[in-house]
Amino acid sequence: MAGNAAVTVTDPRRRGAVDAVGATERAIRWALALGIAFQVAQRFAKTGYDLSEYGRSLWYVTYQFGFVRRGLAGEMVRVLGVTPSLRAIDLAQNLIALLMLAAATALVVLLCRRRTVIAYAAAALLVIAPFSFDSVGGQRRPDLFGYLVLAGVGIWAATGRPHAVTLGAVGGALLAVAALVSEASPLIVGPWLVLVVLAVIRARPRARGEAAVALTLCTVPSLLTLAVLTSAGRADTTTVALLEQAAPPEIRGHGTVFAYLGDTVRSSFERVMSRPNQWLSILVGAVFVALFLYCARGCAPYARVIFRWLLPTTRGRRAWIAVTAGAAAVLFALGFDWLRWITSIGFSALLASAAIVALDGRSPVGPAGRDEWHVPPPSAVAVSVRGVTTVIAGTYLLVLAPLPNFIKNVGDAAQTLLSVPR
Repeated sequence: MAGNAAVTVTDPRRRGAVDAVGATERAIRWALALGIAFQVAQRFAKTGYDLSEYGRSLWYVTYQFGFVRRGLAGEMVRVLGVTPSLRAIDLAQNLIALLMLAAATALVVLLCRRRTVIAYAAAALLVIAPFSFDSVGGQRRPDLFGYLVLAGVGIWAATGRPHAVTLGAVGGALLAVAALVSEASPLIVGPWLVLVVLAVIRARPRARGEAAVALTLCTVPSLLTLAVLTSAGRADTTTVALLEQAAPPEIRGHGTVFAYLGDTVRSSFERVMSRPNQWLSILVGAVFVALFLYCARGCAPYARVIFRWLLPTTRGRRAWIAVTAGAAAVLFALGFDWLRWITSIGFSALLASAAIVALDGRSPVGPAGRDEWHVPPPSAVAVSVRGVTTVIAGTYLLVLAPLPNFIKNVGDAAQTLLSVPR
């Protein structure tokens, strides 16, 4: 099978040769920079400095009255010795968002330095995606820890020469920690972290047994953490009351996380099933995903080559797809933020893809057929109908307002699709 073949890099551009940046590349880089600036400015213009009661309340869930899911973020703040003020929480969340945006931007810069067609394409997709810089990357919630793990591991894999076992162990341990902040992190990030580790395994092959060890270390810690959270992370009524009482009065009651800390798997599922108009979130999300895939259609052959290289057996590919789909099904079954799940999975996929493209661009070993993608962009760009429609679709996705967590009704769906400010 072609995807199993290894090739040696001969292109001097990918071996570190320095060439002058032409007008086409300068235009691409300026467009990417302006796109990032627009998305970041749009997110902060929309939400300002303050955050919602729900976002703030996540930081007041601690282990002070017993072990409870989502308690690590608040516990890390509580080690300062005092109950943080709302302004302190706002500052902490803004700093985390800036760190996430810096990590995503670093991946874009890393791709631009590869100076190849596929690298620029991957950077552009990360920038224009409606679930990237402004929707998930700038949401300013503790959930960002999981995405930071993925971005950090991806940058490490693409710029250094980490041993696969070391990368798997560090990534797996950090993802397990992220699960204590948000139990959704392993379900969203986990499958894509596995692909990054697989890329390192395939790009720097060693003993056969090391691959199994690296993948085990990458997956098992967060799965064990999820098992512990499921069995022992539910807060009883007394603990919930104490946690809520310890929080500032402005974020108590309806609209905060405290109402959900006592949920079981069954009660969470019942909440989702009783939610009206859930299908609208899927419909709106499907529109955005379809437009994004339309913009990314030119990269599909490369994506297939890479995917078959990472998972060279049919059984392996089917297993990864099944696990990824199963994790998504759990998310949709136990949480009603259906549009947020779509955007979160999309963001994770983009972060992992960016890291893998950057790694492939510098690795001397890779899949057969990749050389046609790792070439400098053309000095002149031909105008075509397909190209114009792609630019129009990409611009629409770029200027969309930050997406909500879910769609409440038809009016909300229209408002989101038309990017009308809330």
